[in-house]
Amino acid sequence: MNKKLAAALSGGAVLVMMATLSGCGDDAEDKAKEWSKSYCPKEKAAVEKATKAEKLISSVAADGKPEELKKVDIQAFQMYGDAARDRIKALKEAGVPPVDNGERDHKEMIKNLDAKAKAYDELKKQAEALDPASKEFPKALDKIGADLGKADKLPAPKIFCPSSNAGATTSPS
Repeated sequence: MNKKLAAALSGGAVLVMMATLSGCGDDAEDKAKEWSKSYCPKEKAAVEKATKAEKLISSVAADGKPEELKKVDIQAFQMYGDAARDRIKALKEAGVPPVDNGERDHKEMIKNLDAKAKAYDELKKQAEALDPASKEFPKALDKIGADLGKADKLPAPKIFCPSSNAGATTSPS
């Protein structure tokens, strides 16, 4: 009987010790919440910036004035690139997300966002080089449109924050 009592007491001590340790902030859910608090507001702001760029491009008619088309493209591509860089910065500041495969996802996201930022920087350079008075302007604009399609097909970065999902379909960031 003493052996049974000793076993029960030691089992109870283990349970108390485990409960104490889990209350020390080592809980995965608490870590995920803390990570989200540091990253998600920045992700949401970046997604909103990309959405504004998308709306800006959509607001200009394809048959609009060449000067206006050039101006809007330059501005939108800058916004798209900035949105991707903002997410990279936020990811680096927040660190690896405390999820399964977090380190892999973190590296992959930074790589994908960097590729998108570079693609939009290149599109901006192409738009800056456009001569709105040139007869070749429509053709050059078509090429930028084709290159934009290629940039949109780059791997989409993962959206970690549920509140950012509204912008998850926004291709540039």
